Amino acid sequence: MVGVTPERGALAVLGASYRDATTEQRAALAALELGDDAPSRALLRGGYADGVVVLQTCSRVEWIISTTRPRWVADLLKGQLMGRAPGTRLHQRTNAAAIHYLLRVAMGLDSVAEGEPAVGRQLVLALERAHKEGTADRTLRLLWRSVQRLVGDRRRRGIVQQGLGVQTLVVEELVARAVALDASVVVI
Repeated sequence: MVGVTPERGALAVLGASYRDATTEQRAALAALELGDDAPSRALLRGGYADGVVVLQTCSRVEWIISTTRPRWVADLLKGQLMGRAPGTRLHQRTNAAAIHYLLRVAMGLDSVAEGEPAVGRQLVLALERAHKEGTADRTLRLLWRSVQRLVGDRRRRGIVQQGLGVQTLVVEELVARAVALDASVVVI
């Protein structure tokens, strides 16, 4: 996976998902990236980050930051965001916890519909966009390639069907086995 060392940069993830903030609060956070004083640009201009990716979906707005000081930079960004979007609850992860979280996101395990493949593709596209815009450093490009491989392997192995979440697949299987939809079942 991604080999992160302090010399190359470590990762921080800061943002809000459907678990943390309302749609309006997430929209307000996303709007902060539209101006010249966008938080991602401020981190890069100030030399606090080596690379920044902004992941914006219908259920999340997150900053993925490559830096040699992940906790400090995440705290700095959190202070900036809280000052501009007061009352919004944010989540923050650094180093190995950030990588673990991003892999869960890529696999759709942190989605409104668990297992939904769309968020993995959205993460790949956000990483690609940062690369094209010149805001991705070596660590973020490694993450990009790793997430691309993970999402591709997931699709090739048939873990999900295009556009279906895990819940839909379970219901389809129960129907195929003639299990009553109102029956109590445990799915492992």
